[in-house]
Amino acid sequence: MATMTLLPNSSPGVGAGSGWSWSGGTSFHDVLDSNDGDTSYAASDGTNDGVFDITGFRDPTVAAADIASITSVQYTTRGKRAIRSRLTANCDFEYLVPSGFLETMNYATVYSTEDGTARTTKPDGSVWTYSDLEGLQMRMTKNGIITLRLTYLAIIVTYISSNTVFFGTNF
Repeated sequence: MATMTLLPNSSPGVGAGSGWSWSGGTSFHDVLDSNDGDTSYAASDGTNDGVFDITGFRDPTVAAADIASITSVQYTTRGKRAIRSRLTANCDFEYLVPSGFLETMNYATVYSTEDGTARTTKPDGSVWTYSDLEGLQMRMTKNGIITLRLTYLAIIVTYISSNTVFFGTNF
């Protein structure tokens, strides 16, 4: 099986107007496409609960004709809560196109990688398609009043290549 990584892009990108700001880059999506800690990150509002942002992802880097089937779609994040506290800093991640699969990730006071569940089907139970990847969006909603910093967000797509050659198999 092969994998490809889809990184955030500017569409739709609600950004700072929703209670998130960014540091070290030119836009909200720009700071989430490299895992570089405090060099560039998106930070949630530290006083309000429920602040959110929506980001789209770049189109697949593999042509549709080169994918026989999509095995799974999974998001990965890297983040931390900004202060030492007994309070938790967590964030809900939800796929928007297609809608569903809400998961909550909890973050420590040091940067850690948190992975969503590898989803083998869409929320309606049907298989993932190439066009689903082209329109994928993610809504991130921070819970509580502790500031959360995210430095990386990506979608990992596992697929079977249509260019795979099987040797030594009788058909």
